[in-house]
Amino acid sequence: MPTGSITFEGIDENRYYTAKQVARILGVHVNTIFNWRYAGKIKTHTFGGHVRIQGIDIINAMKRYELEEVEPNKS
Repeated sequence: MPTGSITFEGIDENRYYTAKQVARILGVHVNTIFNWRYAGKIKTHTFGGHVRIQGIDIINAMKRYELEEVEPNKS
């Protein structure tokens, strides 16, 4: 993938992902996802005490911060 290109292959806008899944998609550590959450860089939702990130919010963060998807979601 050329540097600077952003793809959203495999990200379902309506699906909710765990922080671990998002970290895998973006190629970062799961703690980075929580750091971004606390910094307001990525919108999260909490269901029964479990943090989830909606696909559209992943895409919006990728666009805003020019993040690249590393591994398309396979689940």
